[in-house]
Amino acid sequence: MHFQINFGVLGQMSERFKIGTKYHCREELSGDNLTGFCIINNSSIEATLFSYEKFFNIDCEKYIPIRIENNIVVSMHNNITNFGRWSSMESCVYSFSINSSLAIVGATPWQSDNLLKHVFFRIEHVNASLQHFEKLKAAAISAPFSGDNRKLFSISVADIRISAYYVASYSMLLHVSTDMVPSFEIEFQNGRSINNYRRELQSIVRFFAAL
Repeated sequence: MHFQINFGVLGQMSERFKIGTKYHCREELSGDNLTGFCIINNSSIEATLFSYEKFFNIDCEKYIPIRIENNIVVSMHNNITNFGRWSSMESCVYSFSINSSLAIVGATPWQSDNLLKHVFFRIEHVNASLQHFEKLKAAAISAPFSGDNRKLFSISVADIRISAYYVASYSMLLHVSTDMVPSFEIEFQNGRSINNYRRELQSIVRFFAAL
């Protein structure tokens, strides 16, 4: 089955969570503290839990929090589940697989009714469309970007504000900004659930894809 997957890594968790790494994990929904493995890569969000004692089922089609080995929580949403069983003459091992289309990685669980206030993202192939030569030139010969020097545009529509600005690395050796790329921010004044914010995001992506 094909998924369009989305995942977000909150705050400084990106330094501790690595895409493509299989982590030992424990679910925190059923109360049984079942353990297994969890992995997120560019094409899938998966967790598999095991029981060596009895068959089990977890009602987690909407949401399940998974705590991984370095004490980070992967909140998996919009899930499809499947069962497995391996048996011999003397024992039986049961598995429970979870495939998600949306995951939030953070220090605490992100429940379905929690609201987003800000979304930060980048779009491939927009550098030429958003080039601002005066800002790029100034950044190349000055200290790191700050304030209005970074901003490309900001507009407000209804309860949202859409902004674009440059994000850059800074060379301590050369004392100049480098690798300057446009990034986007959507601010939701009234908040959005993780299942409802993507309409605005996809509208922006489609707009720049059509340029």
